Amino acid sequence: MPADWKRFGNLLTNLLWQIKDAGGPPLEDLQEIIGQTLGKRGGDSIAKWRRGQPVARQQDVEGLVQALAAWAQEVELPRESFQLDLRTLLTLAGHPHPVAVLPALAQPAPAPQPPRPAKPAGRTDWGRSPDVAVLRGA
Repeated sequence: MPADWKRFGNLLTNLLWQIKDAGGPPLEDLQEIIGQTLGKRGGDSIAKWRRGQPVARQQDVEGLVQALAAWAQEVELPRESFQLDLRTLLTLAGHPHPVAVLPALAQPAPAPQPPRPAKPAGRTDWGRSPDVAVLRGA
């Protein structure tokens, strides 16, 4: 079946909202966490996929489904209906064997990690030498 990226994006958005509404983190944080889990720079890729942009690699689709399954388990969503939605998501992405991917999801996935706090830009001691820190008593 050819991929239908618009419907894929709509279903992905719906699944993310289900996770958020069941007690998951805010949508932006959830996108960020899943993006980092997939090795992306953040949640931008997930946001683009939600808008219907094609996912370039099948490995990313499978990783996305795995991350969604882990979050669904974390927030205790009903397993059967969520698994059906995940299979539909794989089918909409044009995955050649969506049913074969789902048994692999039965294995426990690593627990989702909260987003890391942003690092301050640049050095906080800019322009100070170590000698000044000693004089200040820091």
